[in-house]
Amino acid sequence: MRKLSELSRLFLNSLLSENMSLAFFLGILFMMVESGSIKKTAVKGLKYVSTVFVINILGWFLHSFLPSGLDPLNPAIFFITTVLGVTVLKYWGELKGEWFGLPKFILAIGPLFGTQLLIQNGAYVYAEMMTVNTAYILGGYILFVLIAAIKEEIIISDAAPVFKSYSTLLAAIAMLALGVIGIQII
Repeated sequence: MRKLSELSRLFLNSLLSENMSLAFFLGILFMMVESGSIKKTAVKGLKYVSTVFVINILGWFLHSFLPSGLDPLNPAIFFITTVLGVTVLKYWGELKGEWFGLPKFILAIGPLFGTQLLIQNGAYVYAEMMTVNTAYILGGYILFVLIAAIKEEIIISDAAPVFKSYSTLLAAIAMLALGVIGIQII
């Protein structure tokens, strides 16, 4: 029986079960997914995760080339790359509108900044960073589409209106999160 290489194991672990970006940002992902067709949501998800992917790589490269004496500047680097990511998403038209009175771009700041910090805290070399980043993004995209499917199914179901509320949706997503992330983290 062949054993998995370290990168393969890192990828599979980072995909869903140890995907800290999902553990920390699942609620924000829920807010980013708009009700509508699965096709539109899938395209929006691709734009979102591709932006996060590129921003994570850019942040890692800038952090790697920064001399160790300038480590206190890392948050500034990640902030600049986050602003770049928000600008790209706004240009694509993915952050229009408001959510409970807040501009939607506020929702994107947490995952864009946070995933860069998570990757930096892992102290990964290039191959590991690309593996973890790819797994984070694929896991995020899978959940992006799953959340859209759950939202659409709840909206079109024949259930009583009380079961079509956000609390029911949040409970379904919480159960999904427990299944994906696992009870060990909680």
